[in-house]
Amino acid sequence: MIINAVSSFRLLENNLKENEKNNTGKKKNLIVHGSRVLSAITLLKLVKRINKNEKIIISDIDKQEIEDTLKSLIDLSFQYINNKYPNAYLARFFSNREKIKELISYLKINLI
Repeated sequence: MIINAVSSFRLLENNLKENEKNNTGKKKNLIVHGSRVLSAITLLKLVKRINKNEKIIISDIDKQEIEDTLKSLIDLSFQYINNKYPNAYLARFFSNREKIKELISYLKINLI
């Protein structure tokens, strides 16, 4: 149901904003420039519940799962970029399709 996706996405966006406020430096830039990648992977993880034919109520457990998933994605992305592209300028990194595909593949393997 579309309402489930919208509710999940709103919660996800709020969590990204909180993470952005609570981080500094390269990690903050990763959240700012990589927010669409982080959102997409998080929603992929939640897709079974979002696609139900009935309206779901987002519980504290769901909120915690979104928070934990985002934290893991941020940490995994940060490690991946620092290991593979230590001198990368993140605004340019997230405008490079090939690098985004690499990162998404890595995140899918290590998280979902």
